[in-house]
Amino acid sequence: MSVRRALLVSAVAAGLAGCHLPQPFRGEPGRMGAILSAPPPARLAVTVSPNALLDDHAASVWAHDTTDALLGQSIPAEIGAPHPGDWRLRLDARLAGGSVVPSYVVLTPTGAVKGHRDGAAVPAVAWSAGDAQVLHQVAEAAAPQIVTTLTGLRSAEMRADPNSLINRPARIFFSGVSGAPGDGNRALADELRLLLPDAKDQLVSSAAKADYAVSCTVSVAPATASPQGRVQKTEIVWRVKPASGVEAGAVTQLHDVPAGSLDHAWGDIALAVVTEAAPGIRTVIDNHSGRLLPPPPPDVASAAGPPGAGEPAVLAPDEEAPGVKKLNSDLSEPLAPFAAATRKTHKPADPGS
Repeated sequence: MSVRRALLVSAVAAGLAGCHLPQPFRGEPGRMGAILSAPPPARLAVTVSPNALLDDHAASVWAHDTTDALLGQSIPAEIGAPHPGDWRLRLDARLAGGSVVPSYVVLTPTGAVKGHRDGAAVPAVAWSAGDAQVLHQVAEAAAPQIVTTLTGLRSAEMRADPNSLINRPARIFFSGVSGAPGDGNRALADELRLLLPDAKDQLVSSAAKADYAVSCTVSVAPATASPQGRVQKTEIVWRVKPASGVEAGAVTQLHDVPAGSLDHAWGDIALAVVTEAAPGIRTVIDNHSGRLLPPPPPDVASAAGPPGAGEPAVLAPDEEAPGVKKLNSDLSEPLAPFAAATRKTHKPADPGS
């Protein structure tokens, strides 16, 4: 971006309050702000090994407590047999002297072991009795460890893959704007092509070569009376989709504008709209791509090889998980469902601050 362009962006974002142009798209982004809405991620199916040293009732209590604890950590966990495409968490336990050591095995949808963690030992008497308080404490203590394993797997996979978005910029195909009155379709598209690209996100001309596709729709309602005069409710939605076609998120701008103010040339209004929207689009891509993940813990990093390396250990549905201490080196299956499970709401920072 040229110095002149950068100065213009700054001026429009911060200093047009005294101008005669309508000002709804700068600073505070409206009543609802800009909303990043992410669809529900894939499921983590929680099951208990028949060798977990618990009766059926206690095993059910442990599974429910663990699932609730994972939901509290924003992991989309559910009890029951896995559906096609589900990752799996196998709960197990083993005797160690007068204690029981609970363990947690992460498996891919095809049954490949990806990670294993042991919990803190508990008295064998309390465990075999199915003590509800002990099972609850075990589940609460395990949830953060399981999240660390899932996040570490994803982070290690991405760092080992030279084509991941940790190691290269995202390629974005922008299909344009539709529905805007006046010259809004062209004006908004021109501004986005100027303001969105940066060191992490680059525009490409081919949808087939893109990691993400961005589109924009504008809707303007008929004019209605308000204390400020006749206004039109305007909604601008920037949708972000990965190559899979499942929406990664959307940036929504909602505003009341003076009636007819968008019917002709948008000019600096388009610049203000995109100045507000572009950071939100980048945030959707950051959150979805996993490139903000922290480095994996040492045990995960040491086990990570290049994608596809090694042969996965596959468990039959009722087979007891082996007590492995390291993560399997095959990190080829996607781990993204658990990288950003939290539904996030984002309001762009005030450009004038």
